[in-house]
This record gives sequence, structure tokens and C-alpha cells, in this order.
Amino acid sequence: MGPSPVIRCSQADPGVSDRTANPTTIAGTRHCDRSTMGSPNRLRSAAFRYPQEHDEMRSIDQWPKGESEMSARTPAPKAQDYSVVPGSLGPRRDFRISVGLREGWDADGRVFDVSEAVRTARAWMKRRVEAGQPALSGMFARAEVTYAWPRPDGTVGSDREPVALFTGEAVHAYLGHLSDETIEAMLNELSIELGAALGQERIYVAFANRTWILDAGERLPI
Repeated sequence: MGPSPVIRCSQADPGVSDRTANPTTIAGTRHCDRSTMGSPNRLRSAAFRYPQEHDEMRSIDQWPKGESEMSARTPAPKAQDYSVVPGSLGPRRDFRISVGLREGWDADGRVFDVSEAVRTARAWMKRRVEAGQPALSGMFARAEVTYAWPRPDGTVGSDREPVALFTGEAVHAYLGHLSDETIEAMLNELSIELGAALGQERIYVAFANRTWILDAGERLPI
């Protein structure tokens, strides 16, 4: 068996000497081709000796597997696969809690991040579930409320402040057995915890076709 032809590396491959290889080119690489040097062991050996090219060629252990192995994954659902979950159809009972993120009434009051409201709500949910009680779930978003009011001198004031909005639904499939009064009681319980954690005197709550305001009332200064 005669010697293999010698192919020289390009100048873009500094510091690499001439090597024995087959005179073909791998698209997308800057170096000499060794794709047909022989067995996988020789490829691994070459990759070990030339780690930069190993990064570009990738290990043969990472090459795509056979079609049977790739098709073993669960296929994505198609439009005809969907159907209404039994027991999930029922009246819509959505809710919203609006709680301010700026502590107190002063413009320079501390402003909480919405993540503090998320942390408070998650702790409340966890405590209820650990106690074997139902809990509400929903989505938090940061927003800004804007408002205006008449002043005694006839002028009009206006302001804006950041708020956290907790919205969701008493999903019929999971909470359909609970009365409206039970859902309202849970909303009040969570609202009070949010208000206390964020230093708010008033929290605005909405459920189904009703709305109400929770107020901490007048308190003596500490």
C-alpha cells in the first residue's frame, strides 16, 4: 500500500504543519480535510491533536442519530387533536386585584417592585394549599394608574402611580364547586396581605359583575 498524498494547509491555519490527508475540502472549515482519514478512532485522534478543528467539526458522537431514534419524540398536537375538557365548561368568574406599589400618599414614598407582590401572593397560595384549602391563581402585571381631582381653590390636581394588577379566573374545572362568597373571601384575604406587604391603605377588587374597595381606615401615628 503506497503512501497517502500530502496536502498543505492554507495560510489561515498558522502554526499547523503539513499533514497526510485526502485532498478534499469540508465546506465551512478553514483547515485541511480529514473527513476520510479512516476509522472513527483516527478521527478522534485527529480531533485530540487539533482541538480548534475539533470545535468546528464537532465530535462524531454528536452527529445526528438515525431516523428511528429522532422520530421517538412525542409529536406536536394538531388542530384536530383538541377537544373541550369534560367538566371545564361553566360560568365565567374572573377577578382583579389592583394594589399600589408606592408606599403611602407622598410622591417620594418607597416604590416596590412588582416581584414583591408576586412573592407575597405565592406565599399566601402555598400556605393555603399546605393547609388543604383551595387557592386562587392568576397573573401579575405592572401598570400605572392615572387620576385627577378638584382642589378647594378651584384648580385641578392630577397624578400617576405604579400599581400591581393580579388578574385571573375562578376556573370552573378546579373551583367550580366553590360559591361566589368563598371566592370573594379568598380575594379579600389575598388583597389584605398584599396591602400590608406593600404599605397600601386601599385595595381595589373586582369579581364577576361586582367591585369593592378595601380600606385600612384611620390609624393613629406610631
